[in-house]
Amino acid sequence: MEKVRFVGLDVHEESITIAVADGDGSSPSVLRRIPHDLNLLVKALKDLSARATLKVVYEAGPTGFGIFHKLKAAKIECLVVAPSKLPKQQGQKTDAQDALRLATYLRSGDLKGIYVPGPDVDALRAVTRAREDAIKAQQGARGQLRQFLVREGRKFDGKSAWTKAHFSWIREQKFEHPAKAVVRDDYLREVDAVAARIVRLTEAVEAVVATSPLAPLIQALMALRGVQLITAATIAAEVGNFFRFTTAPQFMSYVGIVPREYSSGGRQSFGGITKAGNAHLRRVLGEAAWSYRPPAASGSAAMKRRENVPKVVREIADRAQERLHQRWQRMTLRRKESNKICVAVARELAGFIWAIGQEIPMQRT
Repeated sequence: MEKVRFVGLDVHEESITIAVADGDGSSPSVLRRIPHDLNLLVKALKDLSARATLKVVYEAGPTGFGIFHKLKAAKIECLVVAPSKLPKQQGQKTDAQDALRLATYLRSGDLKGIYVPGPDVDALRAVTRAREDAIKAQQGARGQLRQFLVREGRKFDGKSAWTKAHFSWIREQKFEHPAKAVVRDDYLREVDAVAARIVRLTEAVEAVVATSPLAPLIQALMALRGVQLITAATIAAEVGNFFRFTTAPQFMSYVGIVPREYSSGGRQSFGGITKAGNAHLRRVLGEAAWSYRPPAASGSAAMKRRENVPKVVREIADRAQERLHQRWQRMTLRRKESNKICVAVARELAGFIWAIGQEIPMQRT
């Protein structure tokens, strides 16, 4: 039989620790620690594979999927695992121990790999997450400016904040000390800079979507109420391939919007949602769910988004619009909190999104 060697990599920004567990059941050992150089890593693994087949594993983390793609190009089998899914271990924690643990668990078959997006999907994911970071930065910049105005006793009496009228009012404010006008102007420049950043990244998302293999899926998702380009692109980029979820509840669990279950003996109860899945998906689904509060409406923009999608997708979108609005009304009549209603509607919306994902043939992603 061909010899198999199981390799665990503990990956950091500056270094990679390599541990090996042979398939014959012998004790695993730490091979060495090398700088974080992918060419050097491939060379070290090629030396190991001279007389054996290699299976490599490392944890997903801030270094991304570069190692996976490099090893795949070198025809070395690689698995990426989620740190939260690893068996818990007590005692000492070092880079060497982590690498040994990964090699041992890979040999015993206790690890399940996560989905690794292809270069096109990874690029779309990068730009949608960058835009999300810009939105958070905008909230922070606006909050700092608002707090400064509050400290100075300035209150805007208009209807809506951060409108053209609001910004004009801010610029018209007079201060006794010139330094405070400097502070106001500096905060304003930061708010303007972040707004310009959001515009640039929105245009970047549109450009990437135009040439992405996920474009048909994004177009189909936009048939749903409350799902426009940015939301659809975020969903597509975070999921990548809907066919890896065999059922709608499995996808809901991945998003993290299913109730937490407590069971013991014959007793069973449910708590809040798990929040154990993809936080980016959970956020955009929650935002989209609020669109189902008012009755269904057929605006020109919504109709235009549905022009080039398959009939079966339009039918799914119609069922979603009717069912989710009714769900919102029923729960409102039962005096449920609006946030709980939003979560319930978002959970069902995830099911309709999964159904649309099953109808769109996937290209290589």
